[in-house]
Amino acid sequence: MIGLSTVARRHGLAGTFYTGPAATGATTRVTPLNKHSGDDFLARPRERQTVYFDWRRIPGFLTSRRLALAVAFLVMIAGVAAVASRGDGGGAIPETPPETASLAGQLLVATERMTDPRFAHAVIYLARHDASGALGLIVNRAIGDISRAALLDGLDLKGATTEGTIRVRYGGPVAINRGFALHTLDWASAETLRVDDRVGLTTAPVIFRALARGEGPKKSLVLFGYAGWGAGQLESEIARGGWIIEPADLDLIFGADDGRKWDRAIAKRSIAL
Repeated sequence: MIGLSTVARRHGLAGTFYTGPAATGATTRVTPLNKHSGDDFLARPRERQTVYFDWRRIPGFLTSRRLALAVAFLVMIAGVAAVASRGDGGGAIPETPPETASLAGQLLVATERMTDPRFAHAVIYLARHDASGALGLIVNRAIGDISRAALLDGLDLKGATTEGTIRVRYGGPVAINRGFALHTLDWASAETLRVDDRVGLTTAPVIFRALARGEGPKKSLVLFGYAGWGAGQLESEIARGGWIIEPADLDLIFGADDGRKWDRAIAKRSIAL
């Protein structure tokens, strides 16, 4: 059986992957290709309550092998798209990245010049961006639907559930078993990071228990993994033409048609960088 860590090494994925039960905390470390500030950001007090998903707890659907193959397939398709659209690859990364205002709360949309296959045709919601780096979540790569009970079981959480399914998404190549809920602020907890006055990010168990009961925010995405950039890295990638910035569109972010999100976002090209 091919494991998650093996697929990660073959396809350039980075992060932490469980090799044992969630309760044991046993992990295999895969060295990230890019430096990122996500771990520092998530270590802040309000974000210390974090859940991790044991994919092997999902019988007949998201076993470790099937998740590995699903992620590998996404990366393969992304790589083909990137090679097909790649031009000259962009210029050299500037030694001193240009100063820029915070882009938190906006969409980061990969252009045809994006040369990293992990982010080809990606639409990313930026939850944090400052001088120390950036953290975002890919909103247009669905993994599949699981039952609400399976969501709690995979997170090793106990709580009441109702009938129905929840779509889970691939949020980025770092720590793909780390759980995130991106949601509207008609619901919030003490642990919620309010990105702006419309959208919040919660990683604490309370949000996943609420979603499993069929409660919680009106609009939400459950994602595993995230994308992270170190100081100046994102600014350099933008300067090279790999990304454009768009205002956050809630219908696009929380919409179900992942296959059209990139087309809709790239068509706007409304902000000149």
